Amino acid sequence: VASELWRKYIKTWLQERPLTERLNQHYGVGWHILERRVDIHFTLVSTEYHLCNLNDVHHRSPGKSFLQPLVSLRGLVGSDRWVNKDELEAMDPSYSSSVHVRSSSNSGSSSSSSLRPTSSDASGRARFAGIENSVDTSWSFQYATFPFLHGKEDSIVFLGQCYLLGEELTPLLVNMKGVVEQTEFFQRDNYLLLTSIRRSLVSLVEALYTDKGQSIRAGVIKYFESQGRNRFTKEDVKIIVLLESALLNLGRCIDLVKPAGLLAGSVPAPTWARALDALEKSMNNIQVVCDPDQPLDPKDWGKL
Repeated sequence: VASELWRKYIKTWLQERPLTERLNQHYGVGWHILERRVDIHFTLVSTEYHLCNLNDVHHRSPGKSFLQPLVSLRGLVGSDRWVNKDELEAMDPSYSSSVHVRSSSNSGSSSSSSLRPTSSDASGRARFAGIENSVDTSWSFQYATFPFLHGKEDSIVFLGQCYLLGEELTPLLVNMKGVVEQTEFFQRDNYLLLTSIRRSLVSLVEALYTDKGQSIRAGVIKYFESQGRNRFTKEDVKIIVLLESALLNLGRCIDLVKPAGLLAGSVPAPTWARALDALEKSMNNIQVVCDPDQPLDPKDWGKL
C-alpha cells in the first residue's frame, strides 16, 4: 500500500494542495517558507490480537515493525529550498494568489502585505527559503472480535485460547530474531511475557487430562475432520503430544534466556540461536494443532 501511494498518488496530491506561508525564526533571524502538506490516515481493521501484535512490535522493535513502511512515507518530498522570489515567480506566476498566509505574532505585518515573501536584500535569499512539500502519516486500529473465543463448544474455545497464546509470542519472536542478528537488545518485558504464556498454556494442557478434557479432545478431532483437516489430529494422543512438545520447547527457551531475562548475566550468541529455534518450534506446534481458522467455502461467499 505504501509503495503504491508513493508511486502513483502522493506527488499528485501535493500538487493539488494550496501553498501555506510559514515564518521560521532562529536566533532572531526570520525567513519565509511556502509549504504544501498532505496528511494521510490509515485505519487498520483486524482481530484484536493481530493489531495488538502490530502495535507491540512497532514500539518494542521499531526497526522490524510491520508499520515501518507507513512511517517511511513521512518527510519532505521534492522540496525546492533556497530558491529566490524571482525564481518562484518564473516557476509559477500565480503563486501569490494560491498562498494561504499563516498568521504569526512576530511577523508585524497585515495579511494583505504578507501574501508574498519579503526579503532583506535585492535577491530575496535572506528571507525567502523556498518551497517545502511534506507528508505526514498516522493510523488507528479498528478491532474485530476473535470469534473462536465465543464458540458454543468447549473444544472450539480451547482451540482459540491455545492459538491466541501462540500468537501472543510474536513480539518476543521478532525481538529474539533481532538479538540473534545483533540488531536489538533482549527486552525483559518479553521474558516476563514468555513465562506468563507458558503458565497459561500449562493450565490449558492440564485441563485435557480431566473428565472434561476427554470431550474437548473428541470435539477437536470432530471439528478438524468436518473441515477435512485431520492430518495431525486423527488421534487425541497426537494432540497432547504436540502440545506437550510446545510446552517443552517453551521451557527450554525460558531456561536458555533466563540470565538475560532476570538481568543476572549474559547469554552467548549460540545460546540465543538455540533459544530462537526452540521458540519457533513451539509456535509451530501450537499452530499445527490449535489453529481453528479455515478458508471460507466458495458457496458461502455470498453470505458475508
